[in-house]
Amino acid sequence: MKTTSVALAAITTAVMTTAALAADVEHGERLARQWCSNCHLVGGEQSTGGDTAPTFASVAENAAERSDDLRAWLADPHPPMPNLNLTINEIDDLLAYIESLNTE
Repeated sequence: MKTTSVALAAITTAVMTTAALAADVEHGERLARQWCSNCHLVGGEQSTGGDTAPTFASVAENAAERSDDLRAWLADPHPPMPNLNLTINEIDDLLAYIESLNTE
């Protein structure tokens, strides 16, 4: 029984690590600029965006701790954010980009 638990933990860790490594920061940035930049400031040189949506830099400050919440929000957003029908991989890429903005 203990061997099964250890094996299951190892498999779970491997799957989670593989998913994290598979995230594409550059693709996440392209998605952010395409879909999010009308309301959010998503990058350094962007100077316009909505004034009520948080900047990606501010979201990034605690994105690592809140990644599950952000993932759920992006999978099933509610107004005022539109449902972009992002795939799981697109969500992972977008979160990887957001997390890359954390300068701490």
